[in-house]
Amino acid sequence: MTMELSFFKLVIWLCSTCLLATGLPTTDNDNTLSKRVILPEFTTCPHGFVRFADSCYKAAHDLANWPDAMVYCRAYASHLAYVETIDEQNFLTAHLRNITASITDPEKYFWIGGTDAVSEGEWIWSTVYRPITYTNWNPGEPNDNDSHSSKHQDCMGMYAATGKWDDGWCETLHNFICEMELTDSEIVG
Repeated sequence: MTMELSFFKLVIWLCSTCLLATGLPTTDNDNTLSKRVILPEFTTCPHGFVRFADSCYKAAHDLANWPDAMVYCRAYASHLAYVETIDEQNFLTAHLRNITASITDPEKYFWIGGTDAVSEGEWIWSTVYRPITYTNWNPGEPNDNDSHSSKHQDCMGMYAATGKWDDGWCETLHNFICEMELTDSEIVG
């Protein structure tokens, strides 16, 4: 019985991950059919996430390329982190310094949610397509270094030691930071 239950949970998890990654068909107000990603809403941070302001963050110890890191975060009802203020930057930098011993990337480099893959030099937060207004680039970055086979550095990363940003080659394996926005809980009664 335990084996069947574990297998059943695995199938449910795999199916929900596929649905989260591909979206569910929904009907818009004008009755057109579209796909939307429907994520669960949280009022508190799940286990393994830390809270700052109205978001929860998970510094993943797994190594992944940037696209796989996006999928990983989506499976946890989150997205690669958007660093939008100096306070958020300071929090994440301090948090990464506190977990240095458990970082598995020898470069101590974390993927975050910025990209300029859509239009070179125009950095946006990936899943919301919102222009990046606050920045914390390392001096000389972004530089779109073309010394790698991909020829473009289109994905944003952050160094744990300094919190400074870098444009990186998307297929390189690094740690990453997921972010989940909290929703207000409604008080009934």
